[in-house]
Amino acid sequence: LQHPGIAQIFEAGTTEAGGALQPFFAMEFIDGPPVTRWAEERSLGLRERLRLLIRTCQGVEHAHRKGVIHRDLKPANILVDPGGQPKVLDFGVARGTDVDLQATTIGAGSSGLLGTLAYMSPEQVRGDTAELDTRSDVYSLGVVSCELLTGQPLHDLKGKTITEAIRAVADHGASRVAAAVRSLPADLATILRKALESDPARRYETVSAMAADLQRYLDNRPILARPPSSLYHFRKLVARNRIASTLTAVMLLLVVGFGALTVVQNSRIRAERDKATREAATAEQVSEFLKDLFEGPDPRVARGENLTAMEMLDRGAERVLFHCSAGKD
Repeated sequence: LQHPGIAQIFEAGTTEAGGALQPFFAMEFIDGPPVTRWAEERSLGLRERLRLLIRTCQGVEHAHRKGVIHRDLKPANILVDPGGQPKVLDFGVARGTDVDLQATTIGAGSSGLLGTLAYMSPEQVRGDTAELDTRSDVYSLGVVSCELLTGQPLHDLKGKTITEAIRAVADHGASRVAAAVRSLPADLATILRKALESDPARRYETVSAMAADLQRYLDNRPILARPPSSLYHFRKLVARNRIASTLTAVMLLLVVGFGALTVVQNSRIRAERDKATREAATAEQVSEFLKDLFEGPDPRVARGENLTAMEMLDRGAERVLFHCSAGKD
């Protein structure tokens, strides 16, 4: 297995020791702590921890592509070197995915449990090796992810007998997983719930699919573990393009504000126009009334006599009283 995320095995074979052949292997020395302790010592944030998980997934996926299932993924088997690269090691209980390899894999056909109980998948705990495939490693990575991201192990097996521990892992329900990930953001909790499904058919098909959803979360893109919806996709689009979304929102507010101002101004202009029209009509009516009032025939005017201002006002008053008594406006 040649991958930056896997501790390199340089040589393997047997050597004579005490008159017998002793198997050995020589591997790369990883000068670093388990992934959970490495993150705690550096007080890593959520996003940095997720990047560690993604790089770990890439190493495990490489092993899967080469036909190897790890079967014992746990923090102690994922060390982080000084450069921040997680290294998967200890393939001691690994088995092949090919039928031809199964017969020669350590533990094949054995009824005993191989691996670390707290990180085993339910099908692995049941001991049926025929059920094991790459999705068992997906589950184990889900347990590691839960511990790395929340600081608490998924299965607390302290003080339990082996029978109780096996039952706790094999029969855990969705409620326990939901309680373990409730402190995480909704999309991230959804990813872990899918990885930790008791039924392998409901998990991610591959480790790379899980890693891809983790990367989608980091990129604020819709995750595949969640049913799609238009509103959900729109929210993710806005989250991915915060600057553009903010500018667009500001522009929309300006457009809406300008439109509202235009409506108000137009309403005021129409009101002023209507008022001016009414005042002009009233002035015209008053002018016509006064013209009719004072230009009517008068016998004294016909005889060439001049009327005084008082006489003209008295005459006007009589006309006004006549119109009012006749019911005219």
